[in-house]
Amino acid sequence: MELSKKMQTNGASVLLFRTLTGMERNLLKRNLSRTEKRIAQGREHVERQRQIVADKLAAAHREWVEELQRKGRHPGRSADLLRLFMETLDAHLDERDRLMSELTH
Repeated sequence: MELSKKMQTNGASVLLFRTLTGMERNLLKRNLSRTEKRIAQGREHVERQRQIVADKLAAAHREWVEELQRKGRHPGRSADLLRLFMETLDAHLDERDRLMSELTH
């Protein structure tokens, strides 16, 4: 297992490799495990929020908008929250891929 690091030499990027220590490998594995858990949670959040948005869209739109307005809420906030959950999930997936790449080099 190797860890790579970029270094600039005379204006050119050079990749340096070294073997991961047991501690570094264990740290990467723990980070990967945490990231996998965050991905699972993120997927749950996205699915729950998708269902909330779908349920709201299936309801009589006019009544729903009027009810939210009476409560001082905006119908777009649910969709905004879904977008936020999806972006967060994407970030966790990217982190997992990065950690897996570190473990396999």
